[in-house]
Amino acid sequence: MPLYLAVSINGRATGQIAHFFLHTASNRLSASRRTLRSLGLRLPLLLEGEVYLDQLPGIRAHYDADAQSLALTATDKALAPVVISAAPHYALPTPDRSVGAVLNYSLSAGFSWGKTIGNPGLTDVTGALNGWVYSPVGTLRSSGYIQSGALHPNGGHFTRLDTAYQFDLPKPAVSVTVGDFFTTALSWGRSIRMGGIQIRRDFALNENLLPQQLFAFSGAAAVPSTVDVFIANNRAFSTQVAPGPFELEDIAFPSGTGSAVIQVHGANRKVTSHRVSFFAARDLIKRGLLDFAFEAGHPREGYGIESNVYAGKLAYSTTLRYGLTDRITLQGHLEGEPGLHMFGLGLTATPFNLAETTFVMGASRYQGRTSSFAYGTLRTIVHGATVNMSILHSQNGFADLAYATGVDYLGTAAVAGSQSLLEFPRSQELIGVTFPAGREQRNVGVSLIHARRANSDDLIVAASYSRSLGWHDSSLDFYGSRDLNTRHSTLSLRVSIPLGDRSYSSVGVQQQDGAAIGPTAYVMRPISERVGDYGYSAQVERWAGGTQVIGGARYRSRYGKLGVDFSHFGGNSYLRPSLDGSIVLAGGRLAAGNTIHDSFALVDVGVAGVPIALQNRVVTQTGRFGMALVTGLTSNHPNRLSFNVKNLPEGATASATASTVVPASHSGMFVDLKADTRPSALVNLHDRTGQVLPLGAAVSLNGNSTPFSVGYDGETWLVGLKTQNSLRVTWPGGTCSASFAYHTRTTFQSDIDNIECH
Repeated sequence: MPLYLAVSINGRATGQIAHFFLHTASNRLSASRRTLRSLGLRLPLLLEGEVYLDQLPGIRAHYDADAQSLALTATDKALAPVVISAAPHYALPTPDRSVGAVLNYSLSAGFSWGKTIGNPGLTDVTGALNGWVYSPVGTLRSSGYIQSGALHPNGGHFTRLDTAYQFDLPKPAVSVTVGDFFTTALSWGRSIRMGGIQIRRDFALNENLLPQQLFAFSGAAAVPSTVDVFIANNRAFSTQVAPGPFELEDIAFPSGTGSAVIQVHGANRKVTSHRVSFFAARDLIKRGLLDFAFEAGHPREGYGIESNVYAGKLAYSTTLRYGLTDRITLQGHLEGEPGLHMFGLGLTATPFNLAETTFVMGASRYQGRTSSFAYGTLRTIVHGATVNMSILHSQNGFADLAYATGVDYLGTAAVAGSQSLLEFPRSQELIGVTFPAGREQRNVGVSLIHARRANSDDLIVAASYSRSLGWHDSSLDFYGSRDLNTRHSTLSLRVSIPLGDRSYSSVGVQQQDGAAIGPTAYVMRPISERVGDYGYSAQVERWAGGTQVIGGARYRSRYGKLGVDFSHFGGNSYLRPSLDGSIVLAGGRLAAGNTIHDSFALVDVGVAGVPIALQNRVVTQTGRFGMALVTGLTSNHPNRLSFNVKNLPEGATASATASTVVPASHSGMFVDLKADTRPSALVNLHDRTGQVLPLGAAVSLNGNSTPFSVGYDGETWLVGLKTQNSLRVTWPGGTCSASFAYHTRTTFQSDIDNIECH
């Protein structure tokens, strides 16, 4: 017999009317798994279909036929925990998907002259282009370059690099690409370029999906309680919990290792404390989260040299990661093409919160030969020292797509007879230790690296030391390395000294393979994204062959970044001026500006020389036609664009001074903040008796069909004034007319008083 019952658990009403079935023959109650889960009960995996309540461990049920209610008594283990996230939840805005186009360009020319240069002068002209068309159905992009000159006798033709169509789904954080792309690889694998289709997770599209596993804690409260989480003696999170099991997640904690104290303050004033250790993992993903990439297509060949060369074979690649628990993430990878199939399976874990470890095993079958590989890593912190270890071993004949596609393009002999990195490493071991030395801001690092391929075998030892000099963030850095097999060595010693907030300099010495010690000096000021900013760099190195001088300068204008690079060595000099910028089409309008990396906005104020702010930080100003191209917007997130009304000319009126936009990935928006620069003034109107005109009366200026409204105390803001003006004012039960003169002045005529309307 079907029943609909009001359910309570442990004496607390759930507020739900749930569907149950009463088996009259046995006097037993049952419900579907879905119903029981919605009530917050934990169900055994082996129970399927309709579940009898007396089958649930830790559950007792009392059915009241008269009240049509069901009272459940449940232990904490029988209840599913209430999950509480410490991460803020954002209302995901819907991206504005408009239509437009972007063309980034980078133009440069090379010049050379000197002792050994036979034909001084222009050597080459290079132009790199990267453009895309965006629309509500996605983005179509393409890139390439053209280069010509004396050094490129066969140049002058355009070489295509990448072309792809991309569409993003922000809510599930999925991106679809059709065209050219990089395949996805895990830490032990290698990517290749492919032309085909790619479907992958992109967690940057949805900030509510936190991919990394942060601190989590599970507990139970006997009464309504407050739970506080303390990390490094600071309260990291606080929340209210109801009686029963609970689970806290997404609590941010510092990198490294440590412990957290969780205090449960009950309504009965009882306080329970728990101390839990944690280890900041890098490769764990959140429990229950799936990260994936599915790719299929034809491998790209001759990239950067040929425009449209793809392998004839169809290749595939699949990568999966799944957060099994708070401390275990499973991973798997599968790739191949005709003649090659390769896979790897493994996991990443933080055993006992003492270290982060990864272990992977896999195999490949290539050209009829089966070979295997194993990979492992360990990262831990012991008494302040960070220890990193990794090991990779593969059998002869092991191959992946990077190697197989290289052989398809170059041939086996070309790959085997060179020092190519296309071959998968036969063995690769690394151990590195970094630890503080004495007082703060002193660090020592030592490492040992062994890498063996078919045609190379390197065993490198390295050491480093860095410390603060205690004066304006100046520092001392030392690095040395030696390959015990090839006898190649490197030594360097450098002192870095800041020069103001953004500039810094360094002086030092370096030596390679026992050659004479070469002094170096370097000064640099990086350029920012702000229009009007500049940057520079200069470096002088002294070697046995002479002195090398390298320098450059950059200036960012509204229309692009101007640059020049210079170098001189061995009596020869080289000069390369450059211009980087973009041309965009948005809202039916063309504009030029700086290079666009993601999203942008074209802001129309209608007045020249007005500073424009992005997220309350001034980044550019309007040009001659009153528009400004604002780069650096964050796609799929709110971006606030604004200007200060004080920067408008006297008499100008702004209906809006700010707008918040949410552009889609690699798209642009036209933002209309156009100010009205027509003459305007505040006019005070009254009738023949001196009484102000009624509030809300309609005012027609110079016969204009668009009326203004009378405000409080007869004050009316009028826009579009002339030297001589006429008004007609109407209101329910009355009408009147007035005229007055307006004189254009260099200073703002703020108001006009005592205009009589009769």
